[in-house]
Order: sequence, then structure tokens, then C-alpha cells
Amino acid sequence: MKVNYDFLEPGEKVIMKGGVNKQQFLGMNKGGNLILTDRRLVFLAHSINFGSKFDEILFDDIAFSGNTLNIFLPVPHMIKVVTKDGKSHEFVVFMKQKQQWKEKISEAVKEYKLS
Repeated sequence: MKVNYDFLEPGEKVIMKGGVNKQQFLGMNKGGNLILTDRRLVFLAHSINFGSKFDEILFDDIAFSGNTLNIFLPVPHMIKVVTKDGKSHEFVVFMKQKQQWKEKISEAVKEYKLS
């Protein structure tokens, strides 16, 4: 899927992007692209999905990121981002990219919060 970056703010840089499935209620998922910038994590759903096509998680709102295991869909290549309000965002990434996503998200959030 060709990604349109018109949502980027002036000076905002893309660090990493890739195809993912965002977990929804009871193991349902939404396919799309996860885009990590130097300010936020953005999910752009494919046009065939129902509901919101654009979801963002601002770095100021992130409380935790790391591994997860969803009891409804136990897959080993899922990452989770939890926001300060307790909301959990789970993404199924390509197996080979799991560690890279975890590291890049952690690094970007840490760098952002230190600046």
C-alpha cells in the first residue's frame, strides 16, 4: 500500500514503517500500516476496513511498549503500546521485525521525552 504522508507536521520525520494488523475487540483485527515518527506512532488502516482509518499515539501519552500475548489470538509477534489512560494498542508485526519495532519505538519515545 502506498502511504500518503500528508498527516506529517512540519519537520516531523518518519523513522520506520511497515504493514501490521491492529488488534480490535475480541481478536478482530484491522490491516494497515504502522508509521513511527520522531513524535508519534500512527496507524493508517487500509481503505477496506471499517471504522477509523487514522489512529495516532502521541509520545507524551505512552506509558509502556513491549511484548504482549493476546488470549484470543496468541501470536508470538505482537507488540503492545499502553497509553497513560490505560488503553492498550496491540499490533501484529512481521516476525522478523518485532525486535526492531520494539527497539525503535522505545528509542524514539525516550529521545522525545529527553528533548
